[in-house]
Amino acid sequence: MILGVLVAHWLWSLARPGRRPFALLMPWFSGERRRAVWSDLKAHLVHARQGRLPPDEGEPAPLAGAVHGAGLLVATLLGGSGVVLLAVDPGMASRGWAHMLKEFHEAVAPLMWGYLVAHAAMAVLHRLAGHPGVGAMVRVWAKTGAAA
Repeated sequence: MILGVLVAHWLWSLARPGRRPFALLMPWFSGERRRAVWSDLKAHLVHARQGRLPPDEGEPAPLAGAVHGAGLLVATLLGGSGVVLLAVDPGMASRGWAHMLKEFHEAVAPLMWGYLVAHAAMAVLHRLAGHPGVGAMVRVWAKTGAAA
């Protein structure tokens, strides 16, 4: 079920027009986008040293997009490998490629937990800083402008 939600999200990210292009999630193939992520990271570090968050400018932030893209990749790898493992004969999961896939799945799982904990912590920090909450993120019908 989770893999289905992830696939639907990937398709939506590829198909929808507007303020959050797919390239924002995967900036690694463009020098310009990688520089934007690096610049955004440096700005976050400067603000963090001052004990605050950068201001919410209402535009998609390169660092946040890259982090969300990485989280989506980890979740997709975890969900995809889990679905394959569910389809494999249980006796086969202890040998060959199925065993390697099981080991991969188990190695990726802590990354997902770490991502979820860090993501929730950042959401709380942003909310405490007065940035828009979860409601602003789930307004998929909003076509333009920052959701309040």
